[in-house]
Amino acid sequence: MSSLKPYRLGLLVPACAVVALAAVLTVSLASFPLWLALSEIAILLLTCHRRESAFILLLAVISLDVAQPTIRNIVVTSSELQFAVFALAWIISRYWRNDWGSVDWRPLKWSAPFVMVLLFSCANSLEFEKVLPHVVRRSELFVAFFLTLNTVVTSQARRWVLNSVGFLSIAHVGLATLQLGLTDLSRTFTFFTNPNQLGGYFGLLLPLTLAIWLSASPERPNYHWGLVPAALFVGVVFTQSRAALLSVTTAGIFVFFKTANPLSLVGLKRLVALAVLLPVLLIFVGAVFHFSSSQSSEPFLTRFYSIEGRFRTVFIKDAYRARLTRIKAGLEVWRGHPFLGRGPARVEDASANDDESAGEQPNVTDPLAGNATPESRVNTHNLYVQLGVEHGLLGLLSFLFFLGSVWVSLWRMRRPSGLAAGGLGLILGLLVHSFFDVTFPSLALEIGLLLGISSTVPRSESS
Repeated sequence: MSSLKPYRLGLLVPACAVVALAAVLTVSLASFPLWLALSEIAILLLTCHRRESAFILLLAVISLDVAQPTIRNIVVTSSELQFAVFALAWIISRYWRNDWGSVDWRPLKWSAPFVMVLLFSCANSLEFEKVLPHVVRRSELFVAFFLTLNTVVTSQARRWVLNSVGFLSIAHVGLATLQLGLTDLSRTFTFFTNPNQLGGYFGLLLPLTLAIWLSASPERPNYHWGLVPAALFVGVVFTQSRAALLSVTTAGIFVFFKTANPLSLVGLKRLVALAVLLPVLLIFVGAVFHFSSSQSSEPFLTRFYSIEGRFRTVFIKDAYRARLTRIKAGLEVWRGHPFLGRGPARVEDASANDDESAGEQPNVTDPLAGNATPESRVNTHNLYVQLGVEHGLLGLLSFLFFLGSVWVSLWRMRRPSGLAAGGLGLILGLLVHSFFDVTFPSLALEIGLLLGISSTVPRSESS
């Protein structure tokens, strides 16, 4: 165990946590809808009484995101406030029970290099009052991973959380299907900013849920669990996110060979089950479109041909030509700030300003065209280049160090092997997806929470 002992600081840390908690609730009541404050109060009470239930509630509500500008153009989202309430209440409850001895500090150690680079990069490029918000926003992944790892600590809690992940996955796919069926949209995004972001979220969920199903014992195969990854794959198709489709295919193949023996009878049965579930789900989706479509909405086959055409005719053109231009633009900017980057304030997250979903020209400044300014936005559609532009080579390497540390930890795990394989597939899918889209920090919370779930070893199984 680590030698860190926060309780030696006495009442200073919990007192600061209480003040911060009051400030978060005040901001929520003043600037956001009432339901947000009510959800935060529920998370607060549950965290103090039963952390696993608060975690499940947080996992369910963070997708219902609402953004509000605050002081000096610093934007705060509802999911960030909900997560802040959970984190602060978690700290207070730990002090109240004085149970810091069992805390696993590894995620914070692995993320320390990136956070240090982040502090230097932000301090070098931002106004003083904007440093902390940007550091906090990009640190959510690591804090969420840490809190999840130290919240889901029993077999019963893990079972509740995994069942909740399956239910939420089906609910998201159902909402995405209804959104397509009831509107004129050609791509679905539900509560997310754009279809690529929803595709990235489905890409995080699919390898984890697939591993949960494939790792079930032959005596209890739980074939109904196979519906979850199959539905998520259909959801990815209806987002028309080509990066997400490529990432889930890669991650799914990896998880299948890592978790199940495809040459065994059990592996063949589950492979056949997936092959049967996918067309069944497509038929169900077609029925939903048929019975829910209005005169203004397109028929199901028209939508299907639109999706097929996007993947077939536009994939090479967009992925190679348009995005290669963005990557070249980002590399040109990165060259001028090689080690610490030019800071997050001057670079917009690519997935948060996706032009494809809106059907508009990208709001991107191309330095190669000679129209870049110190305040111009660079939208690279490549996480590696984006991190280099924002935080330089040191930031990129330290971020990859974090993911590599998590990968090694999961690879060495023996039990529960299914969750570990799901986490490995999640990281692999994220690395593939990152070549074509940026999912950090827009999906930082989701990445951290799901990585934490895949890394949990309940105390009854850790010995």
